[in-house]
Amino acid sequence: MKKFYILTALLFIQSCATSEIDTRNLTTLLSYEKYTDLYINDELQGINHTQVKLPYKNIKNAVLEGRKKGCKTVALKPDYEFDTPMLLNPLNILYVPEKYFAWDWWRPAKKDIYNLTPICENNN
Repeated sequence: MKKFYILTALLFIQSCATSEIDTRNLTTLLSYEKYTDLYINDELQGINHTQVKLPYKNIKNAVLEGRKKGCKTVALKPDYEFDTPMLLNPLNILYVPEKYFAWDWWRPAKKDIYNLTPICENNN
């Protein structure tokens, strides 16, 4: 019975830690140019200003873009870091096994704002 309580406590602690890591990547995409479309990997996220969760999957290949017709598109790669807590905690294999087996141990770095204002010749 004692082992059951210990295992339950470990799983509860683990689930709390996982939710903390998940909220870490909330960030803001913005543009100071009106009517700018904001994209992550060619998927429209919003217009002018939006809060999003950056993708964990293939974060190293992700592209953030600010697009507006008649303006030069601005593209940025999000900052990322090695996901040490994911690797060092063996209980994580129960919650996110695809990260272990895909060797995808990177996560978005904590960055609050990405400025994706496109470059326009004239002020439209």
